[in-house]
Amino acid sequence: MPALLGRLLRETAWWAPAAVLVRHKLVMRLGLRGQSDGLLHFCGGAAICYFLWTLLPLAAGWLGALSGGWRLALAMTGGWTVALGWDLAEFASDELLGTDVQHSLRETMLDLAYGSAGVLVVAAVLWVGSRRSAPVS
Repeated sequence: MPALLGRLLRETAWWAPAAVLVRHKLVMRLGLRGQSDGLLHFCGGAAICYFLWTLLPLAAGWLGALSGGWRLALAMTGGWTVALGWDLAEFASDELLGTDVQHSLRETMLDLAYGSAGVLVVAAVLWVGSRRSAPVS
C-alpha cells in the first residue's frame, strides 16, 4: 500500500483537485461564493478530469491497457460523475442538514454546466496534445 501511495503522489495530478478544494475553502471563508461559484465548478470539472487522466495508467493492472480514446472517455465520464456528485451532496446537505447551499434550480444547472465545461475544455486540450505527440504513420 505505501508503494501505491507513493506512485499516486509522484505520477498523478492529485494536486489539481486538492488546489480546487483549498480555493473553495478560502472562497467560502472570505464570503466570496457568489462571485466565484461558476469558476469553482469549472475548475473542479477540469481538475478531476485531468487527475483521472493521470490516474488511469496506474489502474492498468485492473483495467488492462487503455487506448487514448478510452482513457479520455473514462476521464471525462469520471469528471462529469464527480460534478454531478458534488451537486447531489449540496442538495443532500440542504435537505438533511438544513444548510442553504443551493439557492435555485437555475444555480444548480449552471453549476453542472460549468463543471461539464471544465471537463470538456481539459478533454479537448488532452485530445489535441495526444494527437500532436502521436507518431504519424
